[in-house]
Amino acid sequence: MKEEQPECTSITLAANSVSSKLPEFWVEMPRLWFAQFEAVMAPQKQGEKFNLVISKLGRDSIQQVSDLVTLPPADNRYNTLKERLLQVYEESAQRQFQKLVPELELGSQKPT
Repeated sequence: MKEEQPECTSITLAANSVSSKLPEFWVEMPRLWFAQFEAVMAPQKQGEKFNLVISKLGRDSIQQVSDLVTLPPADNRYNTLKERLLQVYEESAQRQFQKLVPELELGSQKPT
């Protein structure tokens, strides 16, 4: 008796192809990662995007969004996940400025 094997569908192959084009999530440049992700995923549905983002998160990143992974919101799952990751990993303009200020050497000049 021959056991039937599940068929590889074009959808499965396409999903694997898209996934292989995407790098792991960049915690140091989350907005750029999402720009690349959305360029590759433009024709895909929101639910597929949500699942693919989760598959690209490392251990630390997935812990930051564990509540969304275990109990995804009913609506706007992808956008909610994206906004949370940007909120966690993207530096605000104020924080970028604060990092820059100590690195400036004023010498004999006074800060203005």
